[in-house]
Amino acid sequence: MRDTNEIFGSDILLDENGQAVVAANGELVWGNGLTAVTQDIRLRVFTLLGGLFYDRYCGSTIPDYIHDDNTKTNRLSLTAEVKRRLELDPRVLAGTVTSQILKWDETGVMIEARWNFWDTEE
Repeated sequence: MRDTNEIFGSDILLDENGQAVVAANGELVWGNGLTAVTQDIRLRVFTLLGGLFYDRYCGSTIPDYIHDDNTKTNRLSLTAEVKRRLELDPRVLAGTVTSQILKWDETGVMIEARWNFWDTEE
């Protein structure tokens, strides 16, 4: 089995506000392995589709659902969007993504998503 850093790659580490993490010496901090892939997936899910000037295909329509009504159609559509966007990541094993809505009320939406990665037991 290959090393997770080799499979998942590396990326500039972002903080919870989406800003690059800078070390005390002024250099950018890099995330590797599971940290990198988790960050990439989080960005894909929470970035509005077309919101990145350098990649108009990155992102999702998931943020659009935040203020929508909790209807059966919206629930099905949202869980399908989560699955579709996660399966776009080449490190995610197609056919393993599941998503379910845990909570949807006037305060927000909480979704659980699960998947398997290629070539790893993670």
